[in-house]
Amino acid sequence: MPLRTRTTWFGVVLDSTDARALARFYADLLGWQIFNESDTWVDLAPSEDAGYNFAFATDPLYVPPVWPTVEGRPQMSMHLDLEVDDLGEGLAY
Repeated sequence: MPLRTRTTWFGVVLDSTDARALARFYADLLGWQIFNESDTWVDLAPSEDAGYNFAFATDPLYVPPVWPTVEGRPQMSMHLDLEVDDLGEGLAY
């Protein structure tokens, strides 16, 4: 039975001090295309009609989390699980 919802999930947004730079990193890593690029927002997807995206927002006050956790510093609240064909090559990013 299909999941019935009133809304549709279509992506994840990551905050950054530089949305364009972070989007370029993930575009290179995933081989996806950048759409709707501005100074404060970038959409990334495997194609323009994919139906889902990965977006990045510029927040000049953003403070990145640290891992492992350090008392008094922002904690990681989520992470992305990505699979690569070659771990050594993936770590080079």
